[in-house]
Amino acid sequence: LAKLMMEQSNGDPNGDGQLKVSFYGSDEAFGRGAVKDLKAYLLQFHPTPAPIVEELYHPRDADANSYGWTDDVRKLTDNLNQATGTADGYPDFVAVANFASQQAATIKAFRQGNYAMRLMHYHSMRFSTVLSSLASLAEGAEGVSHVLLDGKGGEVFANDYAQLYGINVM
Repeated sequence: LAKLMMEQSNGDPNGDGQLKVSFYGSDEAFGRGAVKDLKAYLLQFHPTPAPIVEELYHPRDADANSYGWTDDVRKLTDNLNQATGTADGYPDFVAVANFASQQAATIKAFRQGNYAMRLMHYHSMRFSTVLSSLASLAEGAEGVSHVLLDGKGGEVFANDYAQLYGINVM
C-alpha cells in the first residue's frame, strides 16, 4: 500500500505538505500487524517529514449490520487525531485491514459519505462476498493482496510487475 500511496504527489495528494494516513483495522493480530508493516514502509519511502499514521480499531467481532461504521469513518476522515485530540490535518489516504463482512460495511459507509481521499485495502477486499454485497460501490477500489506466482501466468505477472515498477514481487 505504501508504494501505491507514494505514486500520487509523493504521498501528499491533498497538498498540505504532510503525508497522513488514517488506518482502520480490526483489533486483533491482522489489523495490528498490518499497521505495523504499513508504518515501516511509509517511513522508508517518505522519511521526511515523517508520515502521520492515525490508528483506529473496531472490535474483532464487530457486526457488519449493527456496528457504528459511519461514525468510525467520520473519525477516520476528519482533521483530528483521535488519540491525541489535536488537529493534525486531513488524511491523504485511508487504509483498511479487517475481515470480509466488516470490509464491506466499511466501504459502504465510506462511499455513502462521499469522502474524497483514496480508500485502500488489504486482501479481504478481493473476496467475492465483499464484491457481491457492494455491487457498484466496489468500483474504483484499490489495494494489495498476495499473489500466486505458480506456472506460466505467475511468471508473466512477475516479469511484467518488475518491468513496470523496477522491483521484484515480494
